[in-house]
Amino acid sequence: KSTAGKTILRLIDPTAGTVKLNGRRIDNLPTERRKVGILFQDDLLFPHLSVGGNVAFGLARVRGNEKARIVDEALARVGLAGYTARRPSELSGGEQQRVALARALVTQPSVLLLDEPFSALDGPTRVLLRRDLLHLQRDLGLPVIFITHDLAEAYLLADQIAVIEAGRLLQIGPPE
Repeated sequence: KSTAGKTILRLIDPTAGTVKLNGRRIDNLPTERRKVGILFQDDLLFPHLSVGGNVAFGLARVRGNEKARIVDEALARVGLAGYTARRPSELSGGEQQRVALARALVTQPSVLLLDEPFSALDGPTRVLLRRDLLHLQRDLGLPVIFITHDLAEAYLLADQIAVIEAGRLLQIGPPE
């Protein structure tokens, strides 16, 4: 992973200090209770599970029809309504990233961490996913930390940009 990605990921599981999210300390909570959705460059889907099974993975405490409803809503939100029974191997790279995004969103995170999620995708797919991410972020009002080495992507998506080099924060501010 990139140095910036490792630095940001350390915030979620720090070795020293504290991390607060919405004024609430989270570094002392088990990972599943931190309300942080994560999407990596590699979608990390479970190949033995269906799309629906992958999205439902974080919903262990939800049962039956309610789980199915939540999964269907999440898939519709990312443009994959009707894909529940498909396998990850039957999907394009962009569709796989959408499944991973739905899986990250289904737990209703308070913040979404994206570590170079579009870098392995072709140009047209990246453009579509960036557009969809902007719409989702605005619709959900969800803070997003988006790690990228692509400055154009950062300028397009960000309202604040942090420049990190060799694990050190060099600058932070609006894209302008």
